[in-house]
Amino acid sequence: MSENKADIQRQIEEIDGKLYKLLMERTELVKQNPHPVRIENLFSEEARGIRRILKFHTGEFPEYVVAKIWREILSADVNMNKKLKIAVYGDEKDVSLLYQVQEHFGSYIEVSILSSYSQVFNLVTSREADIAIVPSNNNEMNTKPWWNALFADKNKESLSIVAKLPFIRGNNIAPENEGYVLALSPSEASGIDNSLFAVETDIDVSHSTITETLNALGFAEAKLIVSVNTEETKYSLVDAKGFCKTEELRKLEIPEVFKNLHLAGTYARPIILS
Repeated sequence: MSENKADIQRQIEEIDGKLYKLLMERTELVKQNPHPVRIENLFSEEARGIRRILKFHTGEFPEYVVAKIWREILSADVNMNKKLKIAVYGDEKDVSLLYQVQEHFGSYIEVSILSSYSQVFNLVTSREADIAIVPSNNNEMNTKPWWNALFADKNKESLSIVAKLPFIRGNNIAPENEGYVLALSPSEASGIDNSLFAVETDIDVSHSTITETLNALGFAEAKLIVSVNTEETKYSLVDAKGFCKTEELRKLEIPEVFKNLHLAGTYARPIILS
């Protein structure tokens, strides 16, 4: 029995050595790549890579752990030559979103926690941070349409939502633990994506009218995320299935019920594992 145990352990250690060697070989290939992954495309690249691996997965090793391992490897590709700088909206006492940030990006990052959306966004537009992360649902959203800042100045590079955290998740994630990732350029399609739309209407336009109008424009399963009313205008952020580009949106004939319709961003649909 002891000899059999020792033999199994020896085989495990041999496999560990091979895994490490392959990881180092992969690292060298990543370093040689003349076209490294741009930060705004990191998340769609990760999504494609993880989905590809999960297609081949069999056996008893937990699927969730397989996905997490590959996400760590793919994220390390970006962090290899530069520490990622992230601006996070929130309160240092509230660690729920910060936990998701560290869970996704690991410990080799530099995080600035700021108490206003403008501070968070300015850190990215000034290139002092690589990406911004804001909660997808919190109390301030009920009084301030932060997504309007994405279209405020057409003469400057605009921020765009490029991901939603957590990307790998169980089916019990609470809304307060979710967040949007924003970068200076839109992301590429991952193959299974959602789009976020900023909609302006008169205040008496119902939520159902907003979502039904987007559905009629071809954006399936539109769902209102949050809505903010001012004296004359209702500002809504709406999620819908599918990948949309700004150029495609501009070609559409926008119904009169919408005062304005902007693309706030797109994201690879999170992978939900049991």
